[in-house]
Amino acid sequence: MLALSEFFPGTLADAPSGSLILPRDKYDRCGIVALHKDEPFFVILGDEHRFQGFPAKDNTSHKGLIIPSVSIQVDEVSLVPNDSWDTPRGSIVCAEGVVGIRAEMTGARSHGIVVAILGAIPPSPIEAAFTRWQITLGAGQDKRVLMKIDAAARPQP
Repeated sequence: MLALSEFFPGTLADAPSGSLILPRDKYDRCGIVALHKDEPFFVILGDEHRFQGFPAKDNTSHKGLIIPSVSIQVDEVSLVPNDSWDTPRGSIVCAEGVVGIRAEMTGARSHGIVVAILGAIPPSPIEAAFTRWQITLGAGQDKRVLMKIDAAARPQP
């Protein structure tokens, strides 16, 4: 359950980075707002478009329930080397001084794999990735798991 102070309805343009978006109906998408090239970037977490993303700045066509300031926790047992060929889309990636979600850019002219940035980390020549992670809200006894992600698992039909 969510407290009334923990969410608001709106569009992607209204959602700050670090927000989870829950769909209202079958046309909306579940996802998280991160950053790509210093602009808001929406990564879809559910359905057949899982781990695809697109710029979210000024996007008023995608709507949903916005839960700002969620936290990301990684499953340390799912730690793998980050590899541009083998790391699955949807993995949490630590590389080049950032931590983010490995996602496929959608759009008519722009395809490819990007890292949707969730935060900064100390720079290191060593890269790592996590294939399992979760989105949480709150802390301590009030912490709730809102969604669990397994990037290595095949999506259900």
